[in-house]
This record gives sequence, structure tokens and C-alpha cells, in this order.
Amino acid sequence: MPRYTIAVHPSHNRVYASAAPALTAAELSVLAPEASDVEVSVIAGVDHVTFTSDRLPPGLGRLSGLFAAYELVGELLAPVEVPRASTHDDDLVTIQRYAGKTNESFTKLLLNVTAAAAHREPRDLLDPLAGRGTTLNVGLLHGLDVAGIELNRRDVEMHAAFLLQWLRDKRYKHSSRRSSVNRKGKPKALRVDIELAPDKAAPNQRAVLVADDTRYAMDHFGAGSFDLVVADLPYGVQHGSRTEALARSPADLLGEALPVWTKLMRRGGAVGIAFNALVLDPSHAHALVAAAGLQPFALPAFQHRVDASIVRDLVVATRP
Repeated sequence: MPRYTIAVHPSHNRVYASAAPALTAAELSVLAPEASDVEVSVIAGVDHVTFTSDRLPPGLGRLSGLFAAYELVGELLAPVEVPRASTHDDDLVTIQRYAGKTNESFTKLLLNVTAAAAHREPRDLLDPLAGRGTTLNVGLLHGLDVAGIELNRRDVEMHAAFLLQWLRDKRYKHSSRRSSVNRKGKPKALRVDIELAPDKAAPNQRAVLVADDTRYAMDHFGAGSFDLVVADLPYGVQHGSRTEALARSPADLLGEALPVWTKLMRRGGAVGIAFNALVLDPSHAHALVAAAGLQPFALPAFQHRVDASIVRDLVVATRP
């Protein structure tokens, strides 16, 4: 049976780079369960993930850690072309640099694992804690329609400005519309709708950016609107809650908001949540997911250190 090896993509983040081979191996086991004898190794000083499969796994092109792939032929590496899953240039997710940005490779991993757990082909995703939009940009890269809710209006404004400038630079046909959402007894919420048309051969995509409290997500989207919900919880360190409305622990935030996010998911959809295991115990995260009526998805070990105060983990579940 053929044996293949993947050169792991180098990371600008030294700490993430040290965790990337093991994370890539774990992600591979989810995206390509047909792969066996998965091993992390070093070949000529380069980190690799090696595995056995009767054919090149079809999901390999989405793998977040993929830099190059080879078939092992004796002691030689024979390059193998892997069709990439991206529908746009990668600079959609690599250009932005700002304090607190989640590593885009991890964001791709979280989205990939969440999509693999879904019982339906994903068409769209919601990031209910969107920040400056890394997850939304990765979703666009994968051909999905995306929507995000972020409490910090400035972050929404900056993401909208970046995305529109990127579309202009790429000479994509696109349209945008800004509006205010009025709700009785609640502050006005900003909403930006963007539609992009990459080319005649590809379907149009939509991005909806909302500046509001994630607990009010049902004010903006109907029940059963999304196949995927992907969220990176506040780590309780750098990304601490910034207003009284969300001045609570990540566990409290998840306990209050997750039932709302669940209503926004279609049946058969999936939710993926990243969190700081030093602030939110993984067993508690799984209990909150189960309490929301979701079915936890069995995962290999993805826990890894980000810095001295953050050990990142994730939980994935499906809506029956």
C-alpha cells in the first residue's frame, strides 16, 4: 500500500510551529480517516507527517498544515500534486496583522474539523465572536457564505474596510450595503452586507458583518440559518471581555450564548469552539455543549500551548 508524507507548512509563530506537526497529524486523522499508520517525523531537517493510504485522500487539499506532499518510493520522495481547496488567493487571510490575531493555520484547522463533523455539506458559517474576521475570511477562502457578529463596532468597521479594499485590489465585482438595525429597548446595531462575484464560473458569495452582542444573534438571523458555527472564545487573558454586557468568564459566556447559537444551526450542522483550557476546563466545555442539546464529536488530542497563560483546546459537536 502506498505511503505518503506531508511537509508541514512553516509558521511565523515559533510556538505554533512547534505544535504544528502533531496538530497536522490529528487534523489528518479527522479529514482523512482512511489514512493509517500516521507518524510525525523529521526528514532532512523538515517536519513531516507520514501515513499509509491506498490512494491520496481527497480531503488532503484542505489540510491546514499542508506545505507539500510526496509519495515515498524507497528512500526517495516523489512529489505529488494535491488540488488545493481555496477559491481565492491566500492573502485574504495572511495580509492582516494585528495584536491578538489567532494564527490563521489554527483557524483553518478549527473550520476543517468542524466541517468534517457536520452531517451535511456546509454552505455557510457563522462566527458569533467574529473579532476582526479571520474565521470569516477563511470561510470565504473555502467558498462558503459567511456571517459574523462582533460586539466591538470598530473591529467590524475595520474588517469591512479591509474586505472591501481586498475586493477592489483583486478587481472582483462586488456590492455592499450598510444599515442600522433597530430593536425595541436595545441599542442600534450596525450591519454590513457584502456580495462578491469572483468570476462567471464561480457562484457569488455573501458576507454579513454585524456589530452587536452575540446574545442577540436571533435579531439578525433566523433559526436554522447556518450549517457551521465556528467561534474562538475569549481566552480570559489578552482577549478579555471589554464591556459590562460580556464581563463574565468564558464559561458564563458559552453557557448563555451557546443555546442561541444552537438555534441558528440547521439540523446536521456542527459547532466548533476554541478556548483556553487554563480558564475553561475541557470537561466543563463538553458539559455545556451537551446541555445545549448538541452531540459531542470524538476528536484526537488538539490541546497545545500558545503562551504561558494560554493552553488552547477545542470542542466540536453536531446538532441532531
